[in-house]
Amino acid sequence: AVEAVRARERLSAAAEEARTEAAVAGGLIFKDEMRGRRRVLKRLGYVSGEDVVQLKGHVAAELGAASDELVMCELIFSGALQELSGPCLAAAASVLSSPDRKAAAKDNTQPRKRLRDDLERVYEAVCTAAKTVGKAMVECRAGVLDADDFVRSLSSEAMEVTHMWASGASFPEVLKIAGGFEGNLVRGLRRTEDLMRQVATGARRAGEDALAEAMEDARELVRRGVVFAPSLYL
Repeated sequence: AVEAVRARERLSAAAEEARTEAAVAGGLIFKDEMRGRRRVLKRLGYVSGEDVVQLKGHVAAELGAASDELVMCELIFSGALQELSGPCLAAAASVLSSPDRKAAAKDNTQPRKRLRDDLERVYEAVCTAAKTVGKAMVECRAGVLDADDFVRSLSSEAMEVTHMWASGASFPEVLKIAGGFEGNLVRGLRRTEDLMRQVATGARRAGEDALAEAMEDARELVRRGVVFAPSLYL
């Protein structure tokens, strides 16, 4: 009996030691990833070599509603949004307004539904910006192992319904295409509208007044009807 108690004590001590080592290792991994993220910010021009926040860094700070502020910021500075119609601007924002990219990443082995040509070009522009960020994160060891997987975590699923809504389609028409619950559609469009507001603010801060005005106009196309009426979906 005494030997059994001693064995349990040894096992308990070993387990505690393993937990301590795991916590230390986790802390080291986190610190290494944070150092990698700082290298990404420097490489992409968000902060200087002396850790002074640059214009891109100030713009990215305005984009808290984006699932990835750096991708949205790269998209703004790339000029890819400049000539887009209002509904296409809304569709672009919908790609980066998803609250959970991990779910999309799990499904990235499934074939993606091809969009109509204009939306496909918008999605490609978002992916190009994401590729820039993903490649930098891989090279700087900032928690991303594969740039292509990083890009594929961006879902185009909401683009068509967002474009429809911004083009004036009725809520039942959009819901029929979207499927699922009404509340999910409402929340998705509200998140997109919120990100569009932030993009307009960021674009103005970047000196892109024409883009800011175009995004504000596009935002008004989304901000209408039952989606923005007081409701239980809030």
